[in-house]
Amino acid sequence: GPYEISRGFLPFNTTSIPENAEIISANLSFRVGNRFSNDSDNQDYIAVFQSTQQSSSTLTVTDYDECDMFDPVEAGRRNINQLSIGRNYINFNSTGISFITPGNWTKLCFRTGNDIMDITPNGEEWVAIYSSDHSNPIAWPKLHVTYLLP
Repeated sequence: GPYEISRGFLPFNTTSIPENAEIISANLSFRVGNRFSNDSDNQDYIAVFQSTQQSSSTLTVTDYDECDMFDPVEAGRRNINQLSIGRNYINFNSTGISFITPGNWTKLCFRTGNDIMDITPNGEEWVAIYSSDHSNPIAWPKLHVTYLLP
């Protein structure tokens, strides 16, 4: 049957991190409003990637393909069924740490396993994640960065 694929874009203002900082760890926290998966193809996860969206303040239709489309390398992932309703975390691997841009904007995005692997889902799966458009800032995604200065 028909299906749709959505992606989430997450620009973070990391200009307050000095350009000479050494990033030693990072994670993304995000609030899940609801989630569901009965897809049995082992692609029922969400992953974080680097985005190359043009603007840090607006999103356009053409940005859809700016979520690490070619040779995707993920910062980290979580199984959809292991996400709780409320605040969740994805710890970044060394690649994800390299996505953080001290002194500038860090642009990230979410993709699902079926989207990444280009596999038609054999069931239903979705995750409702609150964005920075939500009226309550407590629900907004947050990028947590630990760094050292030389």
